[in-house]
Amino acid sequence: MRKTIIFIFIFLLISQYAYAHPPSAIKIKYDKEQNLLVVLINHRASRGKGSQARKHYIEEILIKKGKETIETKTFTRQKNDNVVKVTFPVPEHENNSKITIEAKCNKFGQLSKEIALDALLK
Repeated sequence: MRKTIIFIFIFLLISQYAYAHPPSAIKIKYDKEQNLLVVLINHRASRGKGSQARKHYIEEILIKKGKETIETKTFTRQKNDNVVKVTFPVPEHENNSKITIEAKCNKFGQLSKEIALDALLK
């Protein structure tokens, strides 16, 4: 009986992550007119009615320069079923500077993309 209860507990604990997944893609564009980085994160979110609605979403997006986090955006839900769009001001940079965009799912996983600013800003 005790093994059954432990098995059920472990099963229920693990099953909450069954539909969780990390972001699938990060796209970065440059808005020259406004001098902004436009970041698009592909991530299929939980939708529906009741208590399960909006429980799976992108929780945090970071911009890093080296190991230093220079900008953070946090969320408590995902407005769009498939894509999160955010903008960031272009960080101060030198030639050959690279930034990393990191997106974290609130349930499971994360995805990072590194890009050279010089190539993006052309």
